[in-house]
Amino acid sequence: MSNELTALTDFTRNLFKHAYLVLPWFCANSGRSEYKVDQYNKALSVIKLLKKNKPLFFSDDKEPARANAELNKFYETLAPAGGPEANKTALSHYVCAWDNAWKNRAVLQLRGHEIKLMKYFHEIISGEVHSHLPELLSMARLLDTDTVRIARLVSIRNGWTAKQAFSDKTKEMKRLKNKLFGTKAPTIDLIKTVSKKRPKLFKEFQQVIKDRKHAAQIRLIEIFDKEDFFPTVDSEILRPGLKTEALDEFLPDDFKGQIGVQPAGYPLTFYTHQGLELEMPPLNNVIMNDNYGKAEQGKEYNIHPVEDGTFYCETEAVEGNTRTKYYTLEYKRRAREIKYDKVQKLAQDIANVRERMLIHIASKDRDTWVRALMCLFIDSHYARIGNPDSAKGKKKTYGVTTLLTKKHVRIKGDKIIISYNGKHCQKQKHELSIYRSRKEKLENPQESMVSDKLLELIEEKNEYLFTRSNGNPFTPQQVNDYFTGPIEPDYNNSLPEGGAGSPCTVHNLRNYHATVMFIDKVNSFNTNRTMASFSDVLTTYKEIVDVIAAYLGNTAGICRKAYIEPTEQLLFFKQWGYRPPDMLKKDLFVNELNDTYQIEDKIKKPRKRFKFAAQRKETSKRRRKLSNKNHDAAQKGEGLSKTLS
Repeated sequence: MSNELTALTDFTRNLFKHAYLVLPWFCANSGRSEYKVDQYNKALSVIKLLKKNKPLFFSDDKEPARANAELNKFYETLAPAGGPEANKTALSHYVCAWDNAWKNRAVLQLRGHEIKLMKYFHEIISGEVHSHLPELLSMARLLDTDTVRIARLVSIRNGWTAKQAFSDKTKEMKRLKNKLFGTKAPTIDLIKTVSKKRPKLFKEFQQVIKDRKHAAQIRLIEIFDKEDFFPTVDSEILRPGLKTEALDEFLPDDFKGQIGVQPAGYPLTFYTHQGLELEMPPLNNVIMNDNYGKAEQGKEYNIHPVEDGTFYCETEAVEGNTRTKYYTLEYKRRAREIKYDKVQKLAQDIANVRERMLIHIASKDRDTWVRALMCLFIDSHYARIGNPDSAKGKKKTYGVTTLLTKKHVRIKGDKIIISYNGKHCQKQKHELSIYRSRKEKLENPQESMVSDKLLELIEEKNEYLFTRSNGNPFTPQQVNDYFTGPIEPDYNNSLPEGGAGSPCTVHNLRNYHATVMFIDKVNSFNTNRTMASFSDVLTTYKEIVDVIAAYLGNTAGICRKAYIEPTEQLLFFKQWGYRPPDMLKKDLFVNELNDTYQIEDKIKKPRKRFKFAAQRKETSKRRRKLSNKNHDAAQKGEGLSKTLS
């Protein structure tokens, strides 16, 4: 299959290839008149080879062992040249083999499209239904061209065709669209209004759109199979044929590159001219990047090669002026690798970075101590840095740099409460205790220093909570300049006492905390446990991600995609002997066939946890000791750097 995210493992590839090879012979001898098999001699030559080689393809686990036993009996009683009557016993054994495999399919650890394949084969072989035969034939592309040619020998006599179904559903869609919207263009607001006013008709309209897309998907795969486009074809070669069949809407006019097909999701898969798959389909008003594949002046290409060093194309939003850039899967994987390499480096140096921030929070230089305070606040409360554009948009969202004193901050009793809408309009709420007595402050040194400094800023009653000495808010770049700045004074970049010396940006603090929490909770689950079912592991995984998402103030989907180290997530399943679930494969761009994250190699070696996991207790002690010193120094009004030196 062209789409690498639907690549089959070696086991499933053998399982379904064998099933496709038997399918034409089975349909011709099953005694069911609805099947038509062309060029039966091809099917006969294939079945003779299978009888000679007797391949066993069901799992060798205990539960489906009977499936392989029945398959052996199938080979023994098989009479290739005989008809339905001569093969009655062989057919019975083959049906029993699939029935047993179907009942024990949980052992096979099938995922998504593999489950569909298993279901469709079982339906036909068991004699229950044949309505999914078109889908089954289209999914032969998951294997290879030889399998496609064998599978395409089968068809349904006078049955459903994707071409006619697409034409019928197109007419029905236009009729319902006219009823719902008339001559008006269906904008987002109009769709919302219509769906409320005429819910039944709108639901029918949605179902027709779904059915139409389904027919288009199967028809597109039929075209690819007929023209022998495998695995991809140039967009300019494909476009005329799609226009002829009124399928050109699925290929944006301005997209240039390679095109493939896939059995699920959007019917087409998009690639660069070099054959690198894009992360998702670009669908609306495509603008190609003329500089893709060209070296940019002053840009280093140590990680991203020149031929894939930037985005391939971009699209305009259906409404509004925003644009979305589209990168290749390889680019995204490399970027992810860079990010988590930096997180690893931060993990190794986090104690030193925090020590420097605790020194700077007592500085007399306002820009220094406010930036140190912001970074410590992000570190301890997993807050976002924010950006000015988001705070000015239609749906205003905020972060640390854009917090408004009057709107987002309030004091209630002994608590400072900061609440606001974060990215994706997720509600964010941070509570900080106010420590009144000296004893409380000594027991909670860092927390009390952060609270005291926040109170100082709140009392200033500036528009923005965190402001520079000139009264303006900090930009995210200015905060990052401090966080990543060298520890030596750098007056040219307004760092008179140096920066925090972090190996990565302040944004990566959230990745660090998310991964730490994930590892801690996984280790807790694994402790004193020798067995765990896939259901237990999956349920625990979801619960862990939900908890982390709550801490970060985000959704579980975004959390696993963008914040938790991919290798750690995959290892959790692999160390218990399970394949990752579909949601994880898609979110992390996992190609099992190529072992994207080298999980097989890592699982064979002694378990290596995040390098910082064993250091956290010691780090905590150092922070507490340093914070006590800093707190005393701050209380006496002394320069902290001078005191510690």
